[in-house]
Amino acid sequence: MNPFSLFSSGKLPEEGVSLCNSERTIWTLEDVSGSVTMINFRRPGKRCSWNRRWFRGSMIATEKRLVAFAYKTRLIHVPFDDPRWAQIDVQLPNGRTLFIGHDASLFHDDWSGTLEYRFKASGKTRFRDLVQTMTT
Repeated sequence: MNPFSLFSSGKLPEEGVSLCNSERTIWTLEDVSGSVTMINFRRPGKRCSWNRRWFRGSMIATEKRLVAFAYKTRLIHVPFDDPRWAQIDVQLPNGRTLFIGHDASLFHDDWSGTLEYRFKASGKTRFRDLVQTMTT
């Protein structure tokens, strides 16, 4: 038994559920193992040369956007028609891990450094369909 499932930390939070109900959902994944790595990161009140935090989370892709959560905190919320996608590095190092990296200042003017998100799906779930949705 997964100890995180006792607290529903990998479940889609209410914000994600409301997106499912308001927009056509293409892809949903719960109970994702993930990490966020901050490299030479600075924002008001926080500085670090390198820091990685692990989490359980969920992801949803609607016809309009990609949203990812760590527990109930929104990490990523980018519409597919946003021009910033051109500056976001999306990779599939293997079929089960999704890498999303970007400069921290891309979404916050007072942040600097690099943010790297890794999401690892359990079982047979693969990210290939999601990446195809994001790039079309």
